[in-house]
Amino acid sequence: MSDNTILIRAAELAAKNKTHFPNESSEYRQARNHLLSEEIELRRHIERVAALRRALPAGGEIPEDYVLVSSKGVVRLSQLFGDKDTLVIYSMMFGPQRERACPMCTAMLSSWDGTAGNLRERVALAVTARSPIEASSTSKENVAGRTYRFTLTSKETTPAPMSVPTMATPLASQSSLAAMARFATSGVER
Repeated sequence: MSDNTILIRAAELAAKNKTHFPNESSEYRQARNHLLSEEIELRRHIERVAALRRALPAGGEIPEDYVLVSSKGVVRLSQLFGDKDTLVIYSMMFGPQRERACPMCTAMLSSWDGTAGNLRERVALAVTARSPIEASSTSKENVAGRTYRFTLTSKETTPAPMSVPTMATPLASQSSLAAMARFATSGVER
């Protein structure tokens, strides 16, 4: 939505709504149109926020190539990019103090796994947790009885670097998702 687009007022759009339920009262229709108007405004606001996000300049350089642990051994943050210029990394709530990964995180990852094949055409995907990789790998295999189609890593040996937003969550008490870009001129992720 460009800045010079003239939009019809949401209330006016809602009033043009021809979908009605059988035997609805005028009070119901008025409340329903008000709700529709608010939903239209919400969608417009979401688009304005998305446009601001897309317009953000590149973030700061990550000061070091952090070392993580995967089921295949030590892996550096830069290696998670593989042949892609963008890395999407999810930090799941699974810290050393937990016996199991957060059920909401594992449910989200199970659904994300379904689209991983399509996503990996354009971006590299990785998931990280604070628990040792052995615990994370066991949890991974127990979720829906399958192996994920993205790299699972552990930050167990890396202090929570504040320079990597998704890795800075203290004690894995919050989940987070971040996208990082590799810049060809310097090879440094941001």
